[in-house]
Amino acid sequence: MSDYLQEERQAVLNAILKLNQFPAGMEIFPAVNDTAWEHIEKVIEDSDYYVLIIGGKYGSIEAESGISYTEKEYDFAVSKNIPVLAFTRSDEENIPVGKAEMNEEIREKLKKFKQEVGNKHHWNYWKTIDELKANVISSLAMSFAMNPQKGWKKSSVISHTELLERLANLQIKYDELLEENNKLQNSQNTFPQFAQGNDKITFRLVAVDKSEFEIETTWDEIFFCVSETLVATTFSGDAIYKIEKFLTEKYLIKTSSRMNEKVLNDGKHYSLSHEEFLKIQTQFLALKLIVFIEINEGWYWKLSETGINYFLSKAAIQKTS
Repeated sequence: MSDYLQEERQAVLNAILKLNQFPAGMEIFPAVNDTAWEHIEKVIEDSDYYVLIIGGKYGSIEAESGISYTEKEYDFAVSKNIPVLAFTRSDEENIPVGKAEMNEEIREKLKKFKQEVGNKHHWNYWKTIDELKANVISSLAMSFAMNPQKGWKKSSVISHTELLERLANLQIKYDELLEENNKLQNSQNTFPQFAQGNDKITFRLVAVDKSEFEIETTWDEIFFCVSETLVATTFSGDAIYKIEKFLTEKYLIKTSSRMNEKVLNDGKHYSLSHEEFLKIQTQFLALKLIVFIEINEGWYWKLSETGINYFLSKAAIQKTS
């Protein structure tokens, strides 16, 4: 792993440790010289698997060979027939500038290195650190079962029952990590600068005859009154109509005077202004709760992956302990 991938390195080390394995990262060698490289070779040679993780940079280059230390380590692992598990970014175009190779010559070295790896090994792709952790865990678990090394009992002496038990334990740990990650993602406020959740917002609705009312609600109430409909692609006008009905009913429940009941039960429809409509649409897009789709010159809303996860996290029945 290139030395600039500090967060990714730590996440993978922690994931491997949770599998009761012992990662031997090259960071234990503060400086690479001839003596240190001999130690690195020994560490790689004694390893059961070589995990190669490539981001957007080639890494530090050895002056003598002209290749990166990461590539040199990889070449040595291959020469010793050590199983290689290779991971690379699936969204190279989204790699931040600070983590991407800017030098054209070095970019070409990185490209050739990745091609060489891809010709010999299956690439596992990742976009986020959490995806990387999950992919490393699942790949190692499969390798333990399909290609056990000296750190484990050889396949000729391990019993089928024991193998199944170990795989079951690995699956449990893997599921625990995924659940922990999902809880963390659900608890994080991805866009703290935007109004959302229980933050209050006031809307004004007006009928054709200019009668009107104002009602205070929250962004969550607006989202959940329409989110079930948005699981399927829905015309934006229909979505807003549903929100207008919700706000009208909320106002009726809140105000119990006969005058208000008469106003809201006279068959008139109370509408949001175009500006209010855009306010809701913009907020949902900013929070990445919906995607905007054009179909036959009409605009439609649909829940994004983030929107579906948020809807299910609140709407699904929680397991009782």
